[in-house]
Amino acid sequence: MRPLKDSRHLIECIRARFNGLPTPVNRKTDAWKRRRVAIISSRGKFLYLPITKAANTSIKHAIAEFDNGGPIDEDFVIHKYGAMHAIPWDASYEFDGYKFSVVRHPFKRMISCYRNKVLKNELHQSLQKFGVFKAEMPFKDFLGAVADIPDEDADIHFTSQSFFLYGDRGCRVDNIVKMEELKNKWGDIASATGLPAVLPHRNASKDRPFTPDNDRELSDLIVKRFGEDFERLNYQA
Repeated sequence: MRPLKDSRHLIECIRARFNGLPTPVNRKTDAWKRRRVAIISSRGKFLYLPITKAANTSIKHAIAEFDNGGPIDEDFVIHKYGAMHAIPWDASYEFDGYKFSVVRHPFKRMISCYRNKVLKNELHQSLQKFGVFKAEMPFKDFLGAVADIPDEDADIHFTSQSFFLYGDRGCRVDNIVKMEELKNKWGDIASATGLPAVLPHRNASKDRPFTPDNDRELSDLIVKRFGEDFERLNYQA
């Protein structure tokens, strides 16, 4: 299987060069394995830097259908970067085109992560390797565990958004839109990229409902872990 994968990557590199696109990330690289990648449209010459739990699935579907010229196959694996044109985060600096990302309030993002990965009969596999998370553990314990894991070691679902967005050369994108304002601002993104004027809602949550207690300690844990997000992205604790 390895030669087949390597051949596929070679074909993608040739196709990228022919279309004037940056070289796609190799599946053997750290960026691929740790999902530290940005998505480039093969048609619209724009870049999207995905941030988990912030309309990520909906935006990727919109890009995939735009590049495909219509609906994508039902078996299309939207989060498998080999299915889309992906480059390492820092290659975003060299990309000459419209570059955007969508962020979300850190508290709401962690509630979404908790509902989707922890508030289950079985802990999601992406968190099992840490040895500190348990299925249906209390939200406060979940936040405490997240607070003790630095971005460099964290799973992408609770990595800080600043870690996605900022590198040694500053912000990797030119346009950051808050998910809370996305409905009103998506039109600007659509005009700049050619994406549909209305963003379809994909991956509608089927998770168990959850509303955290109004507990100051919860807010303190979020601020402790995601202080840079609050500061850089102008969110209020």
